[in-house]
Amino acid sequence: MIFLDSNGNFVEKNSYTADFVFVYEIQTRETNGITLIGYELVKRGYSVAYVNAWHELHRSGKRVTAKVAIVFAAYNDEVISFALSFIEKCDYALNMQWEQVLTPQSVEPGCIYILSGNAVNVHHCAWGEENVKHLTEVCGIPAENVHRVGHVGHDFVRKELDGFYRSREDVCAEFGLDPKAKLEFFIASFPPQVTTGGMSIVTDEYLDVARKSRLEIIDWFKRYHNEHKEITFIYRPHPAEELTPEFVADMEKDGAIKVIKDYSVQQWIKIADDVLIWRSTSMGDVYTAGKGCLYLTPYEIPRRYVYDMMVDADRVCSYEDFCKSMGGEFKFPISSETMNKYYYSDETPAYVRIADVLEELYKKEDGKLDSSLFKPRLEKGNRTWLDIRNLYGYMKVKLLYTLGFKKYKDGYEETKYHRAMDKRNYVSDKKTISMMKQLNSIIASNREG
Repeated sequence: MIFLDSNGNFVEKNSYTADFVFVYEIQTRETNGITLIGYELVKRGYSVAYVNAWHELHRSGKRVTAKVAIVFAAYNDEVISFALSFIEKCDYALNMQWEQVLTPQSVEPGCIYILSGNAVNVHHCAWGEENVKHLTEVCGIPAENVHRVGHVGHDFVRKELDGFYRSREDVCAEFGLDPKAKLEFFIASFPPQVTTGGMSIVTDEYLDVARKSRLEIIDWFKRYHNEHKEITFIYRPHPAEELTPEFVADMEKDGAIKVIKDYSVQQWIKIADDVLIWRSTSMGDVYTAGKGCLYLTPYEIPRRYVYDMMVDADRVCSYEDFCKSMGGEFKFPISSETMNKYYYSDETPAYVRIADVLEELYKKEDGKLDSSLFKPRLEKGNRTWLDIRNLYGYMKVKLLYTLGFKKYKDGYEETKYHRAMDKRNYVSDKKTISMMKQLNSIIASNREG
C-alpha cells in the first residue's frame, strides 16, 4: 500500500487512513490515469492511498479507511465486495470501469456488463453519452450516480500533458529497435486461449475467428516486411493474451515483428509512425491522439462480437487491401460523430472533471455505502492451504507439489499466477511519487508555454 499526504510526500508510518483510496488491478491500463487524478487531489490539499489488488491479495495486515474509494470495477456484488475487501471503511465509491465500449454480446442476459446488485449504490464514471445511456437505461443506475467525465487515459495524449511519454529514441534504445526504421504499431486484442473467473464470455465461434485472424495478420506483416525491410511491426499483446515463448520466437525470427508487452498503448501511439488495430477499443486513444489507423479484419467478425462504435468502420479485409493501404495515407476509419458519442471531451481534461466528482463525494453526507459491504477477504482462523500469503508459503506448496503431492497442483498454479500478476502490476511508492512530480512539472511547463 502507498500513502501520500496532502503535500504529495510518502507516509511510511501511517494510520492506514486517507481522504481517497485507489484500488487498481492492471498497471498498464490504470496507473497513469489514477496517478494523474491523485496528483490533482493532492494539489487540492487531500491525502491519497493506492492499493494494488494483486499485491495485497495474499497479504495480511490492516486495511485502509477513507472517505471515498476509487475502484477498478463494480459489475456486481461479488466484484464490489472484492474491490472493497481491501478497505476497512469508506462512505462512497467511484467506479472507474475501464471497459465501457460494448458489443451486442455484452448486453446479453447474465453478462457482467449489465451491472447489478449494489452497483446502484456506487457512483460511476462514464466516458460518453453512450455509456450514460447504458448505465441508466439498461443497468438501472440512478442518473445522479452517473458522471460523464470522459476517458482519463486520453488526457495523456492532450497538449496539457505533452512531454509525459518517453521519446522514440529512448524507447527504441530500450528494446533494440532502430529509431530510423518505420514503426508500425499493432494493438492486439486477441482473447486468452482459456478464460477464467467468468469475467468474459469467449465462445468457440469467437475464438476461431480470433485465432485465424491473428495468424493471418502475422502473415501479412511478414510478407510485407519481405518487400519493405525498412518497416518494423510492433506487436503489443493484450494484458490477458496468452503467447507461448515458442509462438513469440516464431513471430520474431525473421525480424519483421517485435513482441513488446511493456508500456501503455498511448506511449506507443505517441512514437509510432502508424497504428494498426484488430477489434480494440484503443481506437479511442488513436482518435484522441489525432492519428489515423488501419482496422484489420482478414476474417469477418460476427456482429455479436463487434464493438458498437466499430460497426460502420472502414475495414482492411485482404492482403491486397493491406498493401494498398500501407502505401497510402492513413485515415481514421470511424466518423467523428460516432466517436464523440463514446468519448466525451472538451477544454477541461478528464482528470480534472473526475477530481471534481470526487471532491463532491468527499463533501457529501447522504447516501453512504452500507457497512455490510466491507468484509475482509479471509477471516482469521478460516484459512486453507490456498491462502498463501508470503514467499515461505509459496515455496512450501511448490515443494509439496514437486515431491508428488498432486492435490497441491491447483494451489501452486494459482499462487504462481498471482505472484506473476503482483510483480507485473504493483507500482512502488518511489515510482508513484516520481510520476506525480513529473506530472506537476509537465503541466506547469505546458501551462506557461
